[in-house]
Amino acid sequence: MCMSPKVSIIIPYGYNPLLKGIFFIKKNIKPFLRDKKYEVIIVDNSNFEEDVVENFYQLKKLGCKILPFPFKFSYPAIYNYAAKFSSGEFLVFLDTYSFLKKVYIDKMISNFLKFKDLDVALVNSINLTISEKIETKVFLVLNFIYYFLKPLKFLYYFIKTKRNTNRFYNILLKLIIYNLYILVNFYFSFLKKEKNNFVEIKNLEELASQKISLITIKKHIFEKLNGFDEEYNNFYYKYDLLMKATTLGYKVLKDNSIKVLYIDSFNLGHFKYNKFPKIYDEKIFLNKWVKKNNNNDKILVIKLMSMGDVIMCSSVIKALKEKFPKYKIVVVSLEPWSEVFDGLPFIDELITIKKTMLPNLAPYKIYDLITAKFVKEFEWFKVYQLNCLDHYPEYRRTSLHLCDFYASMAKVYPLKDPRYYINIESRNIYKIEDILKNLGLKDKQFIVAHTNAGWRLKNWEEKKWLELLEKIHKKYGLYVIIVGGKDEAKGISSGYIFNLAGKLSIKETAALIKKSQLFIGLDSGPMHLASAVDIPVVALFGNTHPKTSEPRCSSYICVHSRMSCEVPCGLKFCKKNINCTSYISVEAVFKAVDKLLNNKNIKEIWIEDKPAKVFLKDWEWHIVES
Repeated sequence: MCMSPKVSIIIPYGYNPLLKGIFFIKKNIKPFLRDKKYEVIIVDNSNFEEDVVENFYQLKKLGCKILPFPFKFSYPAIYNYAAKFSSGEFLVFLDTYSFLKKVYIDKMISNFLKFKDLDVALVNSINLTISEKIETKVFLVLNFIYYFLKPLKFLYYFIKTKRNTNRFYNILLKLIIYNLYILVNFYFSFLKKEKNNFVEIKNLEELASQKISLITIKKHIFEKLNGFDEEYNNFYYKYDLLMKATTLGYKVLKDNSIKVLYIDSFNLGHFKYNKFPKIYDEKIFLNKWVKKNNNNDKILVIKLMSMGDVIMCSSVIKALKEKFPKYKIVVVSLEPWSEVFDGLPFIDELITIKKTMLPNLAPYKIYDLITAKFVKEFEWFKVYQLNCLDHYPEYRRTSLHLCDFYASMAKVYPLKDPRYYINIESRNIYKIEDILKNLGLKDKQFIVAHTNAGWRLKNWEEKKWLELLEKIHKKYGLYVIIVGGKDEAKGISSGYIFNLAGKLSIKETAALIKKSQLFIGLDSGPMHLASAVDIPVVALFGNTHPKTSEPRCSSYICVHSRMSCEVPCGLKFCKKNINCTSYISVEAVFKAVDKLLNNKNIKEIWIEDKPAKVFLKDWEWHIVES
């Protein structure tokens, strides 16, 4: 081994609305960037804010590697991903909010040179987090503020446009935390030094007593151990790696003379006290290293809401069954959306939960409580929670289609078969045939329309719907059947329009769409249902970007509003007071309908009546006129 081995320092950076970790990272890594024997790798998990992007750009110029990671935040997955791009002989895995001194890493590397048989090194970690009880209450308040006040227009405007206020807030937090760091560091510098600086970790009992913040490991050993186990979410993965190392006879040494301070509170934002991930990770660890008897033959999949997302996850669950053909797939979902999963051949058991049984909590918290309950009360071979609600900064900024984002959570990305599935039963078909007979219609004599997506900014005006449907009927002689929820589209009526909104189940709606010539709708569940039965789709978009949820049928055109922002906001309220979807012209939608009725295998995204230019930049999907 050479006297100056190269060292790769890996730092994950997930979006945190409470505090921007880039300020900590910059302070920590500048000394390392000036030393050629060090390589700093920051893994960027969808950070889109301008000042963060600018800081990354500056760090790149100084020689720092910035790697994009477009999946749900996961420490073991992020560390493994970055290790593949590292060039150092040693790997240092660091938390985002750690106060790191270069002298610490220098000393750890010197230990490897001193102890020739050393393979993995640990150090003491001191968590600056306040008491867990107080912190839990603080995060409950923050959850309330963020999830229940976020939809309010004035709050969004205040947070996003008052940059001076936002900047002051961040500076204040930095000052508080840095002063805390100085005080704690000063305090610990006067503590008694450990009598024995070096302690070898040989078994689970010795490992269990350690508080692990920083691990340094020889890269070739990390590769032999196959890295961190990505079945873990964000807990116990470090202990698992060390157990693998000690079990295989590698030397693991803890240096008591080094103390790294870190703030655990900010590492997972306000999702830190979700019950499911920690309970499940603990079970994985115990089954693997203590009980050693995880022979269960069932895989649990939690997909609760909502209709469109449930439809997308059908392809994900199919891929899971193909990956684990000998295991039973058990799916837990909420009514009425669980109907999508009913009867699918790759689902062995479906458990439906009534919405009336749910507590009045933020949706991500409902996911957490239900999943934690099933994990705690039953044994499973694996558990996959298909939940994008506890991912910052939201799936739409990951560069992935939402279906692919769910596939990554189930570890089946990329999907071999991205189609959606629904099991239409004979009784559903018979009912639709009876309805069509009573209406005097035959197969393919009609189109299906869905006119209300539930969000004001997603909707199109009723008078435009009526004008469009009249043009279609006049040119093609096609009738129109409207589907959706109860009381929808009451203002859209004519002799050639039949309103079945609120009168059909999900499967019956699918059976109806399958018998139609074309589906026209908004960015909502029925549009994905049309994809599942592979009918041509015209989908209207405004405040959401078609790239994140475009149809997956054989033929479709997404018509995007010219009045939408270049980066669609995805919000329910517009700070400009513009209902962008409503500005889409009838002529543009009719042109799309006309093209699909006369052509096959078209997959296009338009702005109004012309193909658009779509591109990803700084974790934002842009859409502009080509």
